[in-house]
Amino acid sequence: MEDVVTTAASSLEAINALRRHGIRVHHALCVVDRQQGGAERLFENDVRLRPLFTFRQLVDHYHAAGQIDRTKHEECLAYHAASKGI
Repeated sequence: MEDVVTTAASSLEAINALRRHGIRVHHALCVVDRQQGGAERLFENDVRLRPLFTFRQLVDHYHAAGQIDRTKHEECLAYHAASKGI
């Protein structure tokens, strides 16, 4: 269980430690998937990420709820797109 998954490096470190002790790991949980490659990296290691929310869902929710305006919504999405692969 992670709070936020970006690249899944720390998740994979823990998963590999568990696997070295014979524990099978097929799923990882997180509160927020930042959608920056972590889910794909886990999938490559036979683990499915199960987030409560994605970055996009949160940004869309705040916009729909009127907590951020259209400009800020677009800025968040543009920043997110530009920062993929960090």
